[in-house]
Amino acid sequence: MTGRESDRVNRSTQASMSGALSVFAEETDLILLWGSNARETHPMFFHRLLKGVRNGARMIAVDPRRTCSTEWADLWLGLEVGSDIALATALPPPASSGGEIVRPTPGRGTLH
Repeated sequence: MTGRESDRVNRSTQASMSGALSVFAEETDLILLWGSNARETHPMFFHRLLKGVRNGARMIAVDPRRTCSTEWADLWLGLEVGSDIALATALPPPASSGGEIVRPTPGRGTLH
């Protein structure tokens, strides 16, 4: 694949990713970038994230590296490599689309 073909494939991938998630990115309250340098790797999608920030969303970046994406974050958690597992297990379960908290049940990804 030539450089020009590779660039076209990358732009196509970014466009489909940007289109599928753009509504959520622009209308969300919280953006969590976990180990992602979206500004460099997915610039079109990152542009949508910035629209969300301008609409009032807070952005948190979890990444041991200080990247150009973390510069836009309200909070940067520059954790040691591998220590993000402890953070992930300490977070509350995600809310469902109806707003109520989804409680983990035994046998469904939890320890019992």
